[in-house]
Amino acid sequence: MKFLLVMVVLLMTACSRQPAVKVEHVLGQTMGTTYNVKFPEVAGVDEAAIKSAIDKRLVQVNKLMSTYDPTSELSRFNQYRFAEPFTVSDETLLVVNEAL
Repeated sequence: MKFLLVMVVLLMTACSRQPAVKVEHVLGQTMGTTYNVKFPEVAGVDEAAIKSAIDKRLVQVNKLMSTYDPTSELSRFNQYRFAEPFTVSDETLLVVNEAL
């Protein structure tokens, strides 16, 4: 009977809940809409720095692949009318290859 009681107690403690992970999030606007990025809280990580890095990357993507910006790489490629090759960035090439 003691063995059974010990086993029940061990099983009950093994099933206890893990501490909840605090989730941080940053919000912003880009490309005519909004974004919401969620990530686990990490000690020493500055939320403002993460938002700045996200915003910077989204500006880069927009400059490469926006169909609304006539100066973006993708828009310039779509308007290209010459027989010579048009060089694109590695990021644009990756997206086009994934789309095919």
